[in-house]
Amino acid sequence: MSIYQELRQQLPREFKIMLSSLRGYSNDQLGFYEFKTQLNERRDLTRKEKRDQFDSKVAEVDHLALILFTYALYLNFTHGDKAIKDAVATFNELGIKKVNVGALELSRDSKYYDMGKNLATELFQCIQSRELTGMFIERVKFYKIADWFQRGQ
Repeated sequence: MSIYQELRQQLPREFKIMLSSLRGYSNDQLGFYEFKTQLNERRDLTRKEKRDQFDSKVAEVDHLALILFTYALYLNFTHGDKAIKDAVATFNELGIKKVNVGALELSRDSKYYDMGKNLATELFQCIQSRELTGMFIERVKFYKIADWFQRGQ
């Protein structure tokens, strides 16, 4: 089972949908369907050679999808962090020090106050490529990350 498949099995429904959507985007960016059609039309390759090339392209698509998923999570964490801080600041201006939304407590002393920042930081620290981390910080468009990936990371 691939890393993509293992991750997908473990994710909650909402994240599975996000990951699947990003995989579809990766298919489009990497020309997967065109590749598959051309591969099927080739008569100079054995079945094994076709399977190997197909598996290699699937791995490439999965890899890009995982990079984009990581980026999407990073953006969600950083946007969520800002939203919580803005909400706490707004309530403080109104004289309200703490607000409960279900089990979520919003206040400066709450464990949730820095959760988005902490999750984004931990996720960011897992990325090995300096060029990719630069793109995360700059908040580039998804297609720019796909272009970078196609150039050979």
